[in-house]
Amino acid sequence: MSYPCVDTTSTKWTAKPYSDAERRKVLEKCGRQCFLFPDGTKSDPDTPHYPVCIKCANGRCRCCLSCIGLKAVYQRLIMAMPRYRGAQLEKAEILKERVVDLALHHATNTNACKWAISAKKTITRR
Repeated sequence: MSYPCVDTTSTKWTAKPYSDAERRKVLEKCGRQCFLFPDGTKSDPDTPHYPVCIKCANGRCRCCLSCIGLKAVYQRLIMAMPRYRGAQLEKAEILKERVVDLALHHATNTNACKWAISAKKTITRR
């Protein structure tokens, strides 16, 4: 996956595509790489879930990966994992690892992706 730019400076996830329409626009303009679940989930199959790119603004889509967006996805996975069992838990572990690896690719000690450096230490390898 290649992204035209990476937002490593933002400290808040304010550029998140909130509405279904915003998410579909990001999916249409930027592609599947901007979501962990581009095809939706079982309960909501028509809406892309877990956005990791910045929303389109003023008719322009930059398709930037957001380090804070990755962190939000990671935190949501961590919070949901106690409810998962079996194959669902295994899938969540793989997603968590994928999110951390993507953030690590852009991490330094001074940017917004630095959370991934400590998160990598908590991931157990299979």
